[in-house]
Amino acid sequence: MSITSKDSLRNISDHEQKALAVLSQQHFAISPRIQGDFGFDTLVLGLAQRDSQALDRGLRATTTAVSLDDSDPVLRFNLAAALLANGQMPQALASYQKARDLVTAGKADLIGGAITDLNIVQQYCRGVRPESYCHDLDSKVPTLKADLAAAAWPPVPAQITRQSQTSI
Repeated sequence: MSITSKDSLRNISDHEQKALAVLSQQHFAISPRIQGDFGFDTLVLGLAQRDSQALDRGLRATTTAVSLDDSDPVLRFNLAAALLANGQMPQALASYQKARDLVTAGKADLIGGAITDLNIVQQYCRGVRPESYCHDLDSKVPTLKADLAAAAWPPVPAQITRQSQTSI
């Protein structure tokens, strides 16, 4: 998750795209994170400007980033947001599940970022998707947020809870 001014998004996305083109032209390996940043920034640009072509470019770039590193939960969460924004709810929910499975202890900040990104997609949904899709998304967001939070803060096993209570 990254906080960027809406006014800066076009410039950022354009510069990232040019950087990726130069790296490719020079036959350098493309960093999954650079590819993923371009995908996410382009996705947010598409949401802010109601630009379906930017949404599609963001999805393609993020899909490429995940293909370069399918074990990065940030890239998987970004892919889930891109899929949601592109109207692909079942695929998005599957991507959220894969991302949750990759989150390890001590990485709760990733969940916070994923929830923020989910809120952004939900907020801008009606500008890029039909009302029926956005209504369906609205109904799924509370459960999805709870599932994401549970991945970051799993319940404490009963045995540990009993031990800590007896030591008090």
